[in-house]
Amino acid sequence: MNIPTLSHGMRTGLGSPCGLAVALFLLWPQLTSAQTPARVRPTAPIPPLRGAGPVAVGVADIMGLHGEAYYNRGGEAGAEPLRIVQVPLARDEISTRAGTVDLVMQRATYVQLAPNSLISLLAPDSIYLARGEVVIQSAPGTAGNLGYVVTPCGRSQLRVKNARIRVDGNATVIEVLDGTARLGNILTGTTNVGPGQVARCVKGEPLSPAQSQLAAPQWLKSPDLYLTGESPRDVQLTWQAVSSAKSYRLDLFRLDSSGTPRWHKSHDLSANSTSVELSGLEVGSYHANLFAVDGLGGLGQASTPLRFFVARVVGLQATGGVQLPLGTPPAVRLPSGTSASYLIDGEAPTSAALKPGSHRLKVMVAGLSAEVLVQVTDTTVVTASQHDPFVAPEPPSVAPVAPPPPIGPTGPALAESPSPSPSPALPSLPILPPPSRDPDEILLGGVGESPLDGLRSPWAKTTVGGRIEASALGLLRFSLGGRFVLRGGFGVDAWASVLRASMLGAPGNESPAGLGNLNVAVRTPAWRTRRLALQGLLSGVLPIGTSFIDRSVEVDSFHSPDGARLQDLLPRGGGWRLEPAVLLGLRLGQAHLITTQAATLRLSAPSAVGYAGTLALHIDVLSLVRFFSFAAWHVGYLGLPIEPDSSLPDVGAAVGGGFELRPLTRPSGTLRLVLAARAGIGQPGAAVYGRGTFGLQLGYLFR
Repeated sequence: MNIPTLSHGMRTGLGSPCGLAVALFLLWPQLTSAQTPARVRPTAPIPPLRGAGPVAVGVADIMGLHGEAYYNRGGEAGAEPLRIVQVPLARDEISTRAGTVDLVMQRATYVQLAPNSLISLLAPDSIYLARGEVVIQSAPGTAGNLGYVVTPCGRSQLRVKNARIRVDGNATVIEVLDGTARLGNILTGTTNVGPGQVARCVKGEPLSPAQSQLAAPQWLKSPDLYLTGESPRDVQLTWQAVSSAKSYRLDLFRLDSSGTPRWHKSHDLSANSTSVELSGLEVGSYHANLFAVDGLGGLGQASTPLRFFVARVVGLQATGGVQLPLGTPPAVRLPSGTSASYLIDGEAPTSAALKPGSHRLKVMVAGLSAEVLVQVTDTTVVTASQHDPFVAPEPPSVAPVAPPPPIGPTGPALAESPSPSPSPALPSLPILPPPSRDPDEILLGGVGESPLDGLRSPWAKTTVGGRIEASALGLLRFSLGGRFVLRGGFGVDAWASVLRASMLGAPGNESPAGLGNLNVAVRTPAWRTRRLALQGLLSGVLPIGTSFIDRSVEVDSFHSPDGARLQDLLPRGGGWRLEPAVLLGLRLGQAHLITTQAATLRLSAPSAVGYAGTLALHIDVLSLVRFFSFAAWHVGYLGLPIEPDSSLPDVGAAVGGGFELRPLTRPSGTLRLVLAARAGIGQPGAAVYGRGTFGLQLGYLFR
């Protein structure tokens, strides 16, 4: 299905008088036309945002996708179905039909795109809303983040924890529950919208001041349990009228097995309506939100979510009774994710068959109850069931979409049930940043110190953690450290090998355990575009280690006079070493390709100059699992010949791979677990990478 592309014009700087004049010239036809017909997409260019800088990369992450939604890459022709693993970039478009999309922007802002909506991502804190509706919320525990939403009325500035913005043609309506917003533009004027207020802007028309939201409607009925037979159930909801309401809007949600609400249907109702008939409801757990709509078209405060359940009693007739042959127990199918208890004639059911005659079946779900009359006849003799007569819950049906949650406090209490046990509280939709989809670094050493101490990445982020490594020779290394990186990529790394030990003992008077070296690196600011990332790195090894392993080289036993696999050939700790490198990353859909090209300079005698390189591939196989493989090589790294009396420089290489898991995601970052292994390859002789090394890296990756 093809969707037209939203046009984006030239970028002009609004931070200077000249740029401002150019922007006003471009915007004047939009801002002065009073009766521009409603359009799906504007044709005039969208002005750049002040301070936006170069085009951003990875400005949002997709947290949820429900139903039909589409994705358009940066204004290119055509569109494709949106996938949750895609990484939206600056100027990309996301549109919905019968679906919703949940996004997390890079400034800890949660954006939920409603059905039949279209947005373009401008920057990490800015979107363009062409049509439809979005709900904007701040992540829990954070203050209202400053951002912008561009609409046909201009650029609105927001500092909100909870707000809804809706665009219908040339009209923009904003409702703020918590925070402040400024709606309008510099020519027609602006209006400030505070907590609990709503404002409307129509392009080309004067702005009216913000007004208070209408009060929340009050339900006239309590949560309930409805029983149905083979046909869907009709449910009627009633409420008390709200004065000054011009209409009402009711959003019906269906909860899945995890308790997450999925949008089911919306109803627009007239001003004199005080009830609605919800027809054709299948077995499930539902809740309804009701809003009063004012004269500006703004939604008032959300009602308390009214929760109700629909369960199926097999054989239930329209008359309200069930007829069963003798020996057949009643069967009840429940909403997914719920449990129930039952009473037959006021008592708990047993495995014995019901006697002929009339019985009352009482079904209780979440403190709610409903009864039906069961008529048992003796026309057919069937052996009584020897197990629980009530079947397992009915498998959940596919919920189409999940629209934005109602504007209101998260997790509001449900209306009270007349039963002694209240109905469960509606779970709030989690607002968690997804794990970063740009690869971080994989650090894995070996015998001695490997060049650059592992695989480096131009997308690396701030982290703390540790790693433990073991080699085929029974050598262990335990390291602690971290990295601090600014937003532009500039940063400092430091990893200390706090323990180096040999499980097979040590030669002579050497201790089998000792302190390892310290690795420190300084990063240059990174250059990043949509596909590429480039960064410089200067890494240094400080030989503070006391372990003989940091002075040793692994060799084949037949090259060693005494048959030892480790030869003490290097200066203390391996010597002082500097390793300048260039990191280049390439994004290929869901894969990342990274290469490192480095020089290695040993400053301690015997000095040596060498070259080292790596090539790594990272592929996301699941949302929380990443596979990576790599190859690494070096020439002249040791400054020692591979074979005795050889004049050729040492040459070594290794290949390896592993998995990266991110089991825990929080607003501040993610827990990162890396399992990696590598093996040395190439000619017999010196192999600085070790014949085999595997390791575990655990750390917390900050956002």
